[in-house]
Amino acid sequence: MAAWIVWTLRAQLAAVYLFAGLAKLNTEWLLRAQPLQLWFADRTAVPLIGGLLDEPAVAYLASWGGAVFDLTIVAWLLWRPSRKSGNIRWTEEGYHLSWRVMLTDKAGFVDYDVTDPATGRTWQTGPDLVLTDWQQSQAANRPDLIQATAHLSQLTELQDEP
Repeated sequence: MAAWIVWTLRAQLAAVYLFAGLAKLNTEWLLRAQPLQLWFADRTAVPLIGGLLDEPAVAYLASWGGAVFDLTIVAWLLWRPSRKSGNIRWTEEGYHLSWRVMLTDKAGFVDYDVTDPATGRTWQTGPDLVLTDWQQSQAANRPDLIQATAHLSQLTELQDEP
């Protein structure tokens, strides 16, 4: 994709947030928390958070937070260190919420080398000690689950050493 297309889309997104932030810079929004106080008052019956929505401080926090967010998000998105790094196809950071989720099919197999720190003895184990077959197929292609399973497998192996 040409760079000018990417920058055009970025500029359009920036314009939306910039003008939304500028629209919030008024006394009604910042000093009276309007219309959020009215909107939140109509939603006090919402389960779990309804009681909070009746508090004026919540409307003020949302008003100020919304203004700060809208006025600063473009800078945060343009500043590379604030964005998640890595290849989305390997790290999968944000992957399950992206449009690419239906474009990729992955499969894998996992074995772990476990080392007992007390004896230095090393052996190999699989995730079948702690996961069902379906869980193993899901974990084998997700780095976060591979790591979590490694910790579970290591703990189980150290408790039930062969």
